[in-house]
Amino acid sequence: KFKSAVSGCIRECAEAQNKDFGIIATEQGWNVYLGGNGGSNPCHGHLVGQDMSDDEAIRLIDRYLMFYIQTAKPLQRTARWLEELDGGIDYLKGVIIDDSLGICAQLENDMQQLVDTYQCEWKAVVENPVLRASFTAAATASPDKQPALPFIRERGQKRPADWRSATPVTFLTTMPSDNHWQWQQLAAVDTVPQDGGLAVDYGEVQIALYHFARRGEWYATQNTCPHRKEALLARGMLGSQGDEPKVACPMHKKTFSLRSGEGLNDPDYRIRTFPVQIREGQVWVKLPPAALLAQELGCAGGQSCAA
Repeated sequence: KFKSAVSGCIRECAEAQNKDFGIIATEQGWNVYLGGNGGSNPCHGHLVGQDMSDDEAIRLIDRYLMFYIQTAKPLQRTARWLEELDGGIDYLKGVIIDDSLGICAQLENDMQQLVDTYQCEWKAVVENPVLRASFTAAATASPDKQPALPFIRERGQKRPADWRSATPVTFLTTMPSDNHWQWQQLAAVDTVPQDGGLAVDYGEVQIALYHFARRGEWYATQNTCPHRKEALLARGMLGSQGDEPKVACPMHKKTFSLRSGEGLNDPDYRIRTFPVQIREGQVWVKLPPAALLAQELGCAGGQSCAA
């Protein structure tokens, strides 16, 4: 993680002196500051170059970044790295300015190699339909389905619709014994992201499938978070509370047991869970009749639920 800034004058509006690297324009070129840090443990950047040309400033920053990348601890920011570096800023200046280790040319070549081989992972997804398909939120959602999160337009802008003043808690009813439930083939194994979820249509509701790959386990629940009746659980984060596998709603972080459906951080809410089997590369889920499930979740008859 890097933070950088460019200020065009002495007023320093971009605050380049408290960034991992920052440059401030002068009448003759650029002043270069390295190793600054904001946040809860701020550190002023070190002035390592004055009135430098464009090429000189870029070359100095390239050397600095590559030396940092190759010697810092994982996730360590530049300010903390410099504090622990034997010799501190004086040693760093010797390496990247005076070439005391004779590695400046190599550092520049390493940076050029990094630039030449850089690929934007998100651009690759946008341009590749196969990769883009892995980010599909629902496997079989029909075009006329209500959106998981309703939107309205206000002052020409799109925003999430206001919630109702109060959302009643859904108390799960007693369904017929699961001996009357039936196994349904819902999705192919390779369509469900590892350590993630996928929503699949089932009548008027959606079922959330989860591949908890870190635990080697599969789970299925209703896709509706009972807190605000939004169909979002398949997009939630998977984790564990002790030995209990859980999913956290991405909107308000209500957490639910993937085994029992119990609300872990708010017992007023709970969700339906369903047995899962993997058969010949397909995900099968044992489910009650679709109409009965829709009625329980408040989605029958076109009511706004999008479970």
